[in-house]
Amino acid sequence: MRSAAGRIFAVGLIVGAFVAGAIFATSSRMPPPAHSGVVLHDLQGNPAQLPLANAPLLVNFWATWCPPCRHELPLLEEAAAAGILPVVAVALEDRPSAADYWQQQGFSFPSLVAGLAAGARLLADYGNPNASMPYTVLLAADGQVVAARTGAFASLEEVISFVKRR
Repeated sequence: MRSAAGRIFAVGLIVGAFVAGAIFATSSRMPPPAHSGVVLHDLQGNPAQLPLANAPLLVNFWATWCPPCRHELPLLEEAAAAGILPVVAVALEDRPSAADYWQQQGFSFPSLVAGLAAGARLLADYGNPNASMPYTVLLAADGQVVAARTGAFASLEEVISFVKRR
């Protein structure tokens, strides 16, 4: 039989967990990342940056050596072509490999290149310190991270559901 103090402690622990969960759920937006000084390039090698133009943006981190990344990129192409939300990809590898793959696939939405080491720092800035991929973030118009997802989307419906979080 539990003592009264034990029951009060258990109830307090449960209430505390609910309060903490409510606080986390209401403050899930992360401020715009600092970008660790990472310099991005477009597929032609020109310096570039994420197109934060006071509009929501879906940013996907990918690499040719990542099979789940290659699987989901056509879904992101569909989402971009349907006008669901602007999409930008960021490759975590060398520019020639990323550019060759992008051209072979015929993707119309833009991809930038960060490289592996700089890309890992950028992933950490966006809430993914383990650099797991694929990784997708939904940015609000002010650049804040509204939602983040590790792992590939399996369908266009999953992409749409993720975007509806904005």
